[in-house]
Amino acid sequence: EDIASIESSHANQEAQLEAQLAERYKNAENVSWRRERAPDVPLYHGRAMPVLGVDLALVTRPRACAMALRSALKAGVRRVDTSSSAGNETTIGEAFAAAFTEDRYGVVRVHRQDVFVAGTLAPNDVHDVEKAYKNTLANLRLKYLDLYTLEWPCATTKQTAQVWKAMEKLVADGLVRAIGVANFSIPKLEALLAASKVRPAVC
Repeated sequence: EDIASIESSHANQEAQLEAQLAERYKNAENVSWRRERAPDVPLYHGRAMPVLGVDLALVTRPRACAMALRSALKAGVRRVDTSSSAGNETTIGEAFAAAFTEDRYGVVRVHRQDVFVAGTLAPNDVHDVEKAYKNTLANLRLKYLDLYTLEWPCATTKQTAQVWKAMEKLVADGLVRAIGVANFSIPKLEALLAASKVRPAVC
């Protein structure tokens, strides 16, 4: 398949999702918000991470993203995973802004501090960790993330250690609650642990 066909297929799938969500939640204002919470896993920084979450990385259409987030929060989901490499942080930020504001009755159904938000540091952004993190915050319209994850190990162990040191500084400066890694083999994780001051909260 060529790129145009793939993009067209993805657009059709998102349009179908948007239509399904719209039909399901066309009377959303009349549906009571659930108070039930999924189980949590404690992290080293004192806050717990919900086991159940919604991943918005592949939802790029603004309306579909907003409805996916809203329906997840209404169902009791309190963890939202994002990815800077997906290129849709701005869209997710718009959905967050809508979710964390007052409804027509002046009631905030979900508060920011009640939602665990995770973001990722993409391979293309490891040369300036703080800048990448602050760009993510600006795009998501948030003041902090609960978890910031290094999406992939760098080309060398030394480079990975340098990037991790910059992420540790984000924790020390109070800019992020916890940091973690993804897609690390056991040897690469062991090498990182040997050179780190702050252990990954998730891996």
